[in-house]
Amino acid sequence: MAAKPGPLRPHELRQDYSRKPPAEPPPGDPELGHSFLIVTEGEVTERCYFELVKSALRLNTVQVEHPPCTDAMGLVKAAIALYKRDSEGNRVPTRRLGICDVRVIDHVWVLFDTDIPHQQGQLAPALA
Repeated sequence: MAAKPGPLRPHELRQDYSRKPPAEPPPGDPELGHSFLIVTEGEVTERCYFELVKSALRLNTVQVEHPPCTDAMGLVKAAIALYKRDSEGNRVPTRRLGICDVRVIDHVWVLFDTDIPHQQGQLAPALA
């Protein structure tokens, strides 16, 4: 029996439900060779933790900074002050950060506790 002329009905369509890899990686996902700037409130523990992660993963482009402030908004502002945007939108360090000849900072992470900033009403603005 020949198929009826016209468009296929929904139950006649062959759907491809297989999982497809994304065309490009999601923004913010680190790749091999990316540089990291981590700004944290902790002077000892967090710095030691990221130095151990750096050595365990054999990364050479991780810089951990500890600004004098400890509040969430102060840490975010300190992180922003450590780089400026060039004409192409890349993050360029404003001063020598001690990372091996990094011209562009690929990832900037700010690490802080969330309980006190939440109570002080600083968490939402810091995350924004």
